[in-house]
Amino acid sequence: MSPQFVKPYVKSNKNDMADAEAGCEAVNRPNMRFVSIKTVDQLSVYRARQGLVKARTAQANQIRGPLSEFGIVMPQGIRSVSKRAPDTLEDAENGLPETMQCNKNVSAVALANKNTRAIWALLAKDTIFHPNHTSAASAA
Repeated sequence: MSPQFVKPYVKSNKNDMADAEAGCEAVNRPNMRFVSIKTVDQLSVYRARQGLVKARTAQANQIRGPLSEFGIVMPQGIRSVSKRAPDTLEDAENGLPETMQCNKNVSAVALANKNTRAIWALLAKDTIFHPNHTSAASAA
């Protein structure tokens, strides 16, 4: 059972006893939806994908962080970093030290590499890619 469906049945402050009582109440409801049990293959693909997404996000933040120290602020999100970082890093007039300026292909290739590994993890297990997929952690 997904925690988001149990939460409305919690009657008092959050503690183990209140959570258990809410779980029992929710199970007895006729319209309750349950989460299907995942196979070992599904869990391994999920964990591999989550690890790759975490690494990709970390790399994007490693690009955004130093840029923000020099007054170049990018919105959060992998799309904005992948669109803006290559041109920003290559621009000679942005006030960045020479050690931070590089060929725009370096950051683009690094991010593409992270995306490729995530795709490979899905394809290696014959998993269908869903563009609107959200993890259980972000849904809760």
